[in-house]
Amino acid sequence: MRRRILKALAWLIASVCLAVLALAAGIHADQYLLRRRAERLQSDIRSLDLRKSTYADARKVVDRWWDDARQQGPCRADWCDVEITLADFAWSHADFYVNAPTRRRIFGWLGARPATVDAHIRVRDDLVVGKTIGGYIEGPCIGSDGQMFCTAIIGHVSTGRRRFIDARHPEFTFHKPSGCENCVGADVILSPYASAEDVRRLTDVNFGCITRWSPCENEEDILPTAWREARSEGAPPAHIASCSETIRALTRELGCMPLATVAHVTDAGEGPQLTLRWENDCQKKMLEHQNTVSQPNRDLLIRKGDHLLVFEDQLFPYPTPCAVVPATEENLKAAQQGVSENFYDPPPPLNLPVGSINPPRVEVR
Repeated sequence: MRRRILKALAWLIASVCLAVLALAAGIHADQYLLRRRAERLQSDIRSLDLRKSTYADARKVVDRWWDDARQQGPCRADWCDVEITLADFAWSHADFYVNAPTRRRIFGWLGARPATVDAHIRVRDDLVVGKTIGGYIEGPCIGSDGQMFCTAIIGHVSTGRRRFIDARHPEFTFHKPSGCENCVGADVILSPYASAEDVRRLTDVNFGCITRWSPCENEEDILPTAWREARSEGAPPAHIASCSETIRALTRELGCMPLATVAHVTDAGEGPQLTLRWENDCQKKMLEHQNTVSQPNRDLLIRKGDHLLVFEDQLFPYPTPCAVVPATEENLKAAQQGVSENFYDPPPPLNLPVGSINPPRVEVR
């Protein structure tokens, strides 16, 4: 009798162990599948060159990911926005996983780590002008008072508007989002005019974070190439040989040239103060369109009547001589080029169709 009980108990323990192993294997298989798909999607996004790839090129990518694609508004050759989203089982069944602390802890012991991957493709006038690839992956977790608190690791490489322009590399910006509780966020924001070399180098999202046994913890884990570069930049330069590329990027963001004439120059002991007379309405697009500014570049000898290009300090991550520059021929040419490249995205024209994207493998005209 005792032997039968022990045998039954052994079979029970073996069955439970096999069930646990099978569940853990299923969790990790799901993670590796998501990682493989994420890396393929990143490769497809990388294959699209900004301002060179066409709507037909974008449609080939969309068709490959048709089951995971969702359009945002109308979609055709002159106007199209498509979002592609991938997720693992834990992310897709958040109510089952997140809202039960005990179940979440057990799945965490087995290696479950909710993750989602998203990509975006933007086409305007038959050219790809924007793209995004990134992910949201659960990081380290701690338990407290019967609850599980986990840090989210978030990283994206995208094309779009930027809050500020870095004169060291005016066509891309490293950004760490603020106000993010229980998360570590890192972004690289590219302009549509960033060089192909910069785009390829910085489009490096580490989807290995999905399958790592020990979770990723910091910005360099999720965006390795970009964040190593960001950490190695050192102190901002005190002097810049030319501001033309920075001016071009700034006026492209603003869509206008903030041109002003110096009405008065005063010195209150803290450096020259310039009283300005604005020559257009461009300053209204800036947050601080005051009529008096300090002269950031003491090497410039600015006099009453001089024409200047004036950008607010909030457009830069650090003090720079490019905030106030003379309206020289070189600087005005750069500013005009930036205005002509402005990529401000107005609402879609009313004559665009609002129907869904055509099914895959259609003839693209």
